[in-house]
Amino acid sequence: MINNFTFDGAPGQQAVRDALIAFMAATSQAQAEATKAAQRAGIEHASQHGDRAYIGCQPSYTPDQFNDVRDMLASIAQIARENWPNPTDRLPD
Repeated sequence: MINNFTFDGAPGQQAVRDALIAFMAATSQAQAEATKAAQRAGIEHASQHGDRAYIGCQPSYTPDQFNDVRDMLASIAQIARENWPNPTDRLPD
């Protein structure tokens, strides 16, 4: 079922299904190419105008927040290494 159309395999319906899938794929590809071109043009425009060059997406966290999370993950990894059973140990049969 595609877009509420049911195709039961009849030759005419199979051609319609194939054409519909090809159209949907072509539309999706054209949209992706247009988006990529618009993004490229926007980046080029931003880097050529104004005092600030295009520097990409800004992080949603501060360097201090990043360091805090990294330290927490390191301590969790250490706890896991100390308390996790050795994978070579086998349970008794």
